[in-house]
Order: sequence, then structure tokens, then C-alpha cells
Amino acid sequence: MKHRQSFENTDTKMKHSELDILSEDWSDDRMDSIIRLWEVLRNIGKLDKKLQIITDTVNDIFKAKFTILWIVKEGDRCNSGCPFSQSGFGNKTCRGDIECLHLIAGSGFDSHIDADLNRIPLSHFKTDKITIGISEKSAINKFIKDLFIHNEKGISTQDIKSVVRLKLFSDYDKAIGVLTVFSQQVISSPDIVHIECFSNLAAQVIKNSQLEDSLIKYREHLEGLIKVRTDDLMETNRKLQKIVKEKAHIEKSLIESEKKFRSVLDNSYDVIYFMNFKTSKFEYLSPSSKKITGYTPEEIIYLQESGNFDFLHPEEEDNVHEFFKQLNIRPDEDDINRTITFRMKHKTNGHRWVSTTRSVIFDENGEPAAIVGNLRDITDIKNAEEQEKKMKDNLENMVQERTVELEKNNTALEVLLKKREMDKTKLEGKLIFNIKQLIVPYLERLNNTTLDNYQENLIHIIEANLNDILTPLIPFVSPSQIDLTPSEIQVASLIKLGKTTKEIANTLHLAMSTIHFHRDNIRNKIGIKNKKVNLRSYLLSSEQNIW
Repeated sequence: MKHRQSFENTDTKMKHSELDILSEDWSDDRMDSIIRLWEVLRNIGKLDKKLQIITDTVNDIFKAKFTILWIVKEGDRCNSGCPFSQSGFGNKTCRGDIECLHLIAGSGFDSHIDADLNRIPLSHFKTDKITIGISEKSAINKFIKDLFIHNEKGISTQDIKSVVRLKLFSDYDKAIGVLTVFSQQVISSPDIVHIECFSNLAAQVIKNSQLEDSLIKYREHLEGLIKVRTDDLMETNRKLQKIVKEKAHIEKSLIESEKKFRSVLDNSYDVIYFMNFKTSKFEYLSPSSKKITGYTPEEIIYLQESGNFDFLHPEEEDNVHEFFKQLNIRPDEDDINRTITFRMKHKTNGHRWVSTTRSVIFDENGEPAAIVGNLRDITDIKNAEEQEKKMKDNLENMVQERTVELEKNNTALEVLLKKREMDKTKLEGKLIFNIKQLIVPYLERLNNTTLDNYQENLIHIIEANLNDILTPLIPFVSPSQIDLTPSEIQVASLIKLGKTTKEIANTLHLAMSTIHFHRDNIRNKIGIKNKKVNLRSYLLSSEQNIW
């Protein structure tokens, strides 16, 4: 019983009824193998290696031809070459079961776990029928042809005498696998009980492995949570350190800012004041109040508390009081009336002009708590504005006077320019008239005389030069002047001089009928034909427009 006591001291967790079957019939070698097996299994980590050792041990102890071990797992070869998933596998075709038997360990002849038929759909064969409870444990001492094995043809030549199939149970009596032993010898009933001990050992190993996997996953999960939590704590610690540094930096900056602010307040030319909203009393006045009012901050606060604070000019009291009544007492509204100018009494220098800008400060409840503002002496600015206004008024008067003078001068200039333009037009008309009257007629007479080629060329040159002289002046001449021929201009000139038709004919060496013809043309061109208008009088009155 020494070996059985040693076996009971291990962590196999097998039932006492099973251990009781282990009798003295067991050889010392078998018991030593069981003990060594358990010691080995305790030091091996992976499940497939542990189960392989169990099948090797069973195959060795019971002199089996081969031993294989199946476990129930979810199908993993349905889409990767499992023969049972093919429609041509006859009535053994897989019906799409979620779980099937996976060959995980094998020892001996034809027991390779990487064989083609290493998955079995449930309820198709004796092995898997045992798994799902259709059959219980099976032990036969005669090989049957329809028994499913991997290599039926090869097995049939091995003279198999016995086959033992034992279900592997979980803690809830659910099948988790099958242990199958093929032997060339008859397996006795005690041997079946002994093999069942190995199947229970395999079941316990599987359950322990599942528990270990769960513990490993849980541990990994916990480690992950710890890592995340550690990272969070480190990040929080880093942020806290940063906040602490920033807080220290802010505190240092605040101290420096307070010093700078205090320095600004103490040296500012403006009076900075802080007034309690409820009491309307000053709680702070900057030292510059002495420069602007002649009173120190302490004197002003004392005078205000004693009721003797009367610094306003009499004409400014209503305006200033109304200004402070219009304070914005809601934090969500803009304060548009924030600045006012008024006269304030100085301690020694009479009344001074000042400007104040104020804002309302609200507490955490949104209620007005204080008035903060600044007071600035703007007397010099006011005086400058008065001087500027006077200068502006003087300049406006001077500009107005100068404008009147310029308007007069412009009027005179316009008259002169118009007269000059008229003189210019008259001069140009006279020039055209004189050329046409004094030069052109004689050129026409020369053209009517007998001339040689040289003289004709000279006449043409003179006419071309006269055209060049007259062309720029033509736009300034009235259309009636341009329409008169040189002969008509000569006749019109003599008519203006008071010459009669006969006198004109004698002067121009023309017939009187020719002069009459020219007179009719002139009247027609100037628009008085068939009108009772004296031609000489009209020409004299319209001289500027015609010439």
C-alpha cells in the first residue's frame, strides 16, 4: 500500500472510490509510472504537452497499439479543408455543429494529431456519440468494420482486439473530451477501471488548464488594469507636479505683479480709487491724489467720513450725482456711460477740470460690490481746447473774409478772361478777314493773269502757307464767316464802310450786276434774305460773330 499512499498525497483530486480500485494487482512499475507522471505534469505548462505525456504513459503501461485523446472545442476548420464540411463525404457530412471533437494528443500507430481527419463532428461516430451522451463508456474486444478510425485499412492489419473509449467529464458532468485506447490484446475490466483513472486525470489536467488560462487571462486583465491605473496615476502625478510648479510660478508672478502694480499705483499721475458700493465710501486712494486735489488719501477719507467732503464745483453737483446714479448694476449688461468730466475744487489752486472713468465690480452672487475708477487732471487739456476753439473761430473768420476777397477777385478775373477771350476771338476774326480781304483777292487776280510755271508755283506756295496759318484759327470763327467767299468778304467790308453798289463796282472793277449778286449771297448766308433788314446795319451789329 506504500505506492497508493504516495499517490494519495498528490494533487490529482481523484475520487477515493477510484483509488480504492488500484489494488495490489498493480505492479510497482505501474504505480511508479503514475507517480512520475503526476510529478511531470505539475512542471509542464502547455496543455497539449501534458496530454501527450498522458497518452504516451497509457500506451506504455497498457501495451496499447495506439492511444488518442480528443477534446470538445469550437470548430476551426469548417472553411479550411475539413473533410466533414464537404458535401461528398456521404452521410457523415458535418451538419454545421458549433462544436466538434479536436484530436489533441496521440501515441503509437497512426495517431498523429496533424492527420487529415483530426476533427470529428458530434453524433456521427461512436467516439463522439459517447461525448454527447448518446452512448456511455465503450469497451469491445473485437474489431468492428464500421468503427471510425483514421486509417481503417491500416488498422485492420494490426489485429486490434480491444477498443476502450472513456468520456472526460467537467465539474458539471459535461463531457469535455474522449480518451480512446486501441489494443492488440484483450483489455480486462480492472484495466478499464485503471484507464478510466487516466481519463479522469486527463479531465482534471484540462480543467486545471482551463482554470489556469482563466487565471492567466484574469491576471493579464488585472495587470492591464494595474498598468492603466499606474499610467493614470503617473499622468495624474505628472499633472499635479505641473500644477504645483505652475501654482508656484503663478504665486511668484502674482507677487511680482503686485509689486509692479503697487509701484504703478504709487507713481501714477492719475488717482486710482476703490469705493465701497453699499457705503459709497473710499476704501483706497492712490498717493497721486495729493498732486491732483492737494489732499492726501488719508485727508480725503477723513473728510468724507466726517461729512465735510465738498470738492465739487456748484455747477457740477447735479451732473456728477446723476452720473453715479446711472451705474450699471447688472453684470450681463454693458456700461456705456463710464466717463465724465467736471470741475473739482483744489486745496490751494481753485477749481480744476478732471475726468473720471469708473467700472462696477460684482461679487460671486452677481451683486455690485465696489466701484473702481481713475481720476485725471485735464485742466491743461481744457485750456488748450479753449485756445484751440478761439484760434479756430479766428481762422474761420479770416477764411470767410479771405473767401469774400477771393470771390471778388475771381469775379474780376472772370470778366477779364471773358474780355480777353472776346478780344482774342475778334483779333483772330480780324486776321482772317484781313487775309481774305487784303491778300486773297490779289492772289485770285494774279491767278487770272498770264503766269509762267515758276510764278504759278510761287502762287500755290503762298496759298498753301496761308491755309496753314488760317487752319488753327478756323474753329474760333463763326460758321457764317467761313461760308463767305473772298469776293463776298470784300463786298461785305465795303458795305460796312458805307459804300454804294456803284462805288463798290468801281473799286473792285466789277459790274454792278456782280455786286448785286454778291449782296444777295451775303444776305442769304447770314439769314436775312427777303427780310426788311438793312445789310450794313446788320453787318455792323454782328461784327464779332461774323468776323
